[in-house]
Amino acid sequence: MYYEVYLDFYFLESFLTDVALLILVKTVMREKWKAKRIAGTAVLESMWSCIELLLPFRGSFTATFFWIVSVLLLVMGGLGKRTAKEVLYGALLLGISSFCFGGALYVAETFRYIPGIFVKMAVFLILWMLLYLYTETDQNRQRICEVSLWQCGKNRKVKALYDTGNRLREPYKKRPVNIIEYEAAKELLDGKENVFLIPYRTVSGSGEMLRGIVFDRMIVSKGRKTEIYEHPVIALTGERVSSDGSYQMILHPDNRKNQEEKDYV
Repeated sequence: MYYEVYLDFYFLESFLTDVALLILVKTVMREKWKAKRIAGTAVLESMWSCIELLLPFRGSFTATFFWIVSVLLLVMGGLGKRTAKEVLYGALLLGISSFCFGGALYVAETFRYIPGIFVKMAVFLILWMLLYLYTETDQNRQRICEVSLWQCGKNRKVKALYDTGNRLREPYKKRPVNIIEYEAAKELLDGKENVFLIPYRTVSGSGEMLRGIVFDRMIVSKGRKTEIYEHPVIALTGERVSSDGSYQMILHPDNRKNQEEKDYV
């Protein structure tokens, strides 16, 4: 049987497939990917595949050898994995991604009037967007914890998001500020609290003043881990902090530093 293969097209197909798979795996791992590393690895692996294609002899041993080297190139070069455990895990994810990508391409081949390279790009973008949305949603779900607030002998439990991007601090002693919806905290307030104002700038750039209160205690529970914070600074907002209502409070990543303060407001 005679086959005519264009080496440049074969190289391009291999390169694009490698890039797509590496980005998909990086997305699943929730790791940032570097374009130069991925592109360089894809070039090397594609050249290696072309070498295999040009060999005058091909057997099961040769195919297995080239396949193992290709996997190691992609995992160690493109994913940056070094230890045996990391390499095995990366190879497993690479295999699963290859299977899913190949299956999606097989289904997409029904659109024969569209050039194959565009079909491959479309399939990659769809898979990447689905994985990205899933990992973002799952990451937010993992950062949501239960918070028990104590004030004047009263207790209220709410759901809170641990937000590493929250850098809000009160202007007087530069203590970290947690933000809670007023509706979620109003039953703990009796109007006799020592209230102070905290300047706050939203993502859109508009500024406002939040009412800050030093609560008696805040207990944060996540799985088996529980942390107790004495006299946390909490700002009240009249807006919803979650678009879907999955949490009512935003925690500051530096709450532990507040425990070192002895001179409260």
